[in-house]
Amino acid sequence: MLGVPSSGADIDAQNGARSVSDTVDGGAHRRDLPAVAVIVAMFALVFVPNIIQKFLGGASARIVGASVVDSAQASLTRTIISLVAIILCVYLIVRRQRRSASTAPAVAGIVVLLIPWLLLTVFDFFGHRIIPSPQSLLYPLLCVAIWRARLGESGLRVIARCAIAVAAISVILGSMFPNSGLETITTGQFIASEKALLFGSLLSGVYFSGNNLGQFLVLLLPLMLYLKTRFGRVLGVVLVVFAIVWTGSRSSLITMIVIAVLALLLVLIDSDTSRRRLAWVVGTIALIVSLLVPFFFSGDARAFTGRGHIWATTLSYVAESPILGMGSRWFTVITGTDSDFGSTANQYVFHAHNQWLQLLATGGVVLSIAVLAMLFIAMKLAIRSASHRSMPAALYIVAFLLSGILELNLGFVDRAILWPSALLPLAVIVSMPKGIRFASKMKNFARRQGEMHPGKYPA
Repeated sequence: MLGVPSSGADIDAQNGARSVSDTVDGGAHRRDLPAVAVIVAMFALVFVPNIIQKFLGGASARIVGASVVDSAQASLTRTIISLVAIILCVYLIVRRQRRSASTAPAVAGIVVLLIPWLLLTVFDFFGHRIIPSPQSLLYPLLCVAIWRARLGESGLRVIARCAIAVAAISVILGSMFPNSGLETITTGQFIASEKALLFGSLLSGVYFSGNNLGQFLVLLLPLMLYLKTRFGRVLGVVLVVFAIVWTGSRSSLITMIVIAVLALLLVLIDSDTSRRRLAWVVGTIALIVSLLVPFFFSGDARAFTGRGHIWATTLSYVAESPILGMGSRWFTVITGTDSDFGSTANQYVFHAHNQWLQLLATGGVVLSIAVLAMLFIAMKLAIRSASHRSMPAALYIVAFLLSGILELNLGFVDRAILWPSALLPLAVIVSMPKGIRFASKMKNFARRQGEMHPGKYPA
């Protein structure tokens, strides 16, 4: 009879296809609201105090070398939002889960997320007598909470929407405070920036540096492809691309172009196997380049606007402690002294300006291997769970690797200013349900059968 499955296999396929809305399509439910609130809280934790600070006088051009200090209002806001985020994380961790085993995330996901943090925390405490900060203790809570929530693609969709909001707010702030992304010398004279591509200024938006904003936005650009409506995807891409161009961040612009070309290739390729292979190949190339660039260009002090000097000096210190590194606060300590970086290093050297060199300097080869394993698992899950031809999650991993060539994306006990763009997506990706690949196959099977037998299988 038409519309009635003829066998047990048909029934299984039909039921599998119906369950896809919760896995592949990432349908959000009321039970996901606390997890969505955690994501929103993390965005608010980073950006709301910065916005308050800008309206209280922090929107003028920055003096070279001057650090931004939170006002009392911004500091209080950050404390309150932090407490809210902690409460939400604890609730997600302890609440009872009522989902099927097929939607359970792989244990390897949470393991690879926590090991780098645990290693660096142990190295800091026993090797350098550094007590974990409240900020660093939020890292494991956030990772476990997101892993327990099992958001799937709906979590990446929420992050994409938050990124659009950040881009829109940043453009508004840039229009209100056009000089906030520029720098001045102590006399108040502006330093001309050759990086400015639009309006003669650099957009810093919800950050205090255009590089940080560009880095943040380019990482989340691929996630716009998860938005359900074409209008939403186009709006998100156009707004985020516009903001990235306005920041003048050259590393972000290069990353954006590479990601756009890769996305186009993935869409044009018909074979699922070929798309997966291409994603792996490009990801591997990006990894190799990000690993080798500091070594190849450390001999040129002026390479990449002075990064060559930073890389060469950092590598000379890494050679003294290559296995366990020199601790998470090493850059703060060494640049505050008369070192090979230069007497004014504390004005411009805040990290290694390369993800892998930063890992080598702070946690050595041990930490680097742990992070490499984390990204491998994330890439594997991103490709395995892909339900979109463009593989947005895999594009995100590639963007992470490319951006890490000249910048630092992720810190485990610090660098919380980029957790919304670096940690949150990784946590969602590695917590992808184990059954999502089966669900994706069931969806494709049902679609093909529906084309052959209209009315028999659900779309």
